[in-house]
Amino acid sequence: MPVNGHSRVALLVADLLHGNLAEPEKGEAQAHVDGCADCRDLAAGYALMSDTLRHLESAIAAEHPGGDEIVSYALRTGTLASDDLLRVSAHVRECAACSEDVEATRHAVDVADRKPAIDASSQWRSQHRLATVLACLVVVLLGYPAYLGLRTTPRLHEEIQALRIEQGSLREHIAELDRSLGEARRELDKTTGWSGAVDYVLLLGRERGTAPVARLRIRSGQPFAAIAIQPSTPPGEASRACRVEIAAEGGSIAWSWQTTGGDLRRRMQASETVLLQVPASSLSAGFYTLRVVPEESGTATPLLEERFLVVLE
Repeated sequence: MPVNGHSRVALLVADLLHGNLAEPEKGEAQAHVDGCADCRDLAAGYALMSDTLRHLESAIAAEHPGGDEIVSYALRTGTLASDDLLRVSAHVRECAACSEDVEATRHAVDVADRKPAIDASSQWRSQHRLATVLACLVVVLLGYPAYLGLRTTPRLHEEIQALRIEQGSLREHIAELDRSLGEARRELDKTTGWSGAVDYVLLLGRERGTAPVARLRIRSGQPFAAIAIQPSTPPGEASRACRVEIAAEGGSIAWSWQTTGGDLRRRMQASETVLLQVPASSLSAGFYTLRVVPEESGTATPLLEERFLVVLE
């Protein structure tokens, strides 16, 4: 379908960033985004969310070097392979905790290796100094992994858990955006799938006196019927459920729509009416009654109730 207008391109921004558009639609959408500040901001928002998810996944996957690697790096034993040495070195530069562990290891060895003044018992002291150095190395090599686990593991688990929670929240937000885009696309398809004229009827639900019943004309092949309503302001909380229904003369429900009081108020603030797009296939010729009813226990007074006549042409 050709790309026409800002609203259509706004719905295609996510597909454009993910490489899901084919030519010529891709080129037309990109040209519009290049010249439209609003669409560029929208594209930047999607890109930021994608980068954040990738960063979170990389952070969760990252691990601290093992105890033997920290000791080998601190003492420069030469046992680390080149790629491991580069990896540990880069991690120590970025990780304050591991950097402290390297310094602590070097300090312990330096203290043990410090030479006292030479005296008559130098040979005896030399032997004991060597034993002290070896003992320190054994303590470092055997005790460091446990020390690292006691010191960093709980904190690391907390950080990973927090990152996973944030990642889940971002994924839920992106899923909600995708659902909203899907609904908008379906609404757009309804309006662009029919090239003929569309009549609409305005139902105000007020006392009409002897005025004739509103007539809704539906042409052959028309996919939907447009009905604009202006119900009373729904009372109560925004989350209170409401039902919009169209009933035939015999009482059977030809069409219904579940919504909330908050959604009705939001739509009326934008245009003072709520536009319904009712599938034309659900309405045959004859009289109908449209009602807007709050869903609650007991009998609820309709926010709007009015008859209208459907005429097929």
